[in-house]
Amino acid sequence: LGFDECLMGEFSTLTLLKDYASVILVSPEYEPADGWGSAWKKLPDWYGQGLSVCEVAKKVVDEYIDYYKQNPPYAPLLASMNIILTAVKSSALKQLQEKFE
Repeated sequence: LGFDECLMGEFSTLTLLKDYASVILVSPEYEPADGWGSAWKKLPDWYGQGLSVCEVAKKVVDEYIDYYKQNPPYAPLLASMNIILTAVKSSALKQLQEKFE
């Protein structure tokens, strides 16, 4: 499950969605207007190669980071922000939620 959207990496959102996907790709804070950059275009090829969900998630994160290294946000206020995208294993969320409860 992937969210090309700001703030979808909050713990409360992740725990609500953990039963619907084995891996969730989320942005914990600001995500630039270009979103996942060119990663969207490569998803069919990566799945076509028979990669696992975890391997595809890692490729999306790596592509996202590379994209913004090459294409930094243009707005002066955004240039100093961290560009973060996280792949979270749902099984780890279940364990973390149990610890909180």
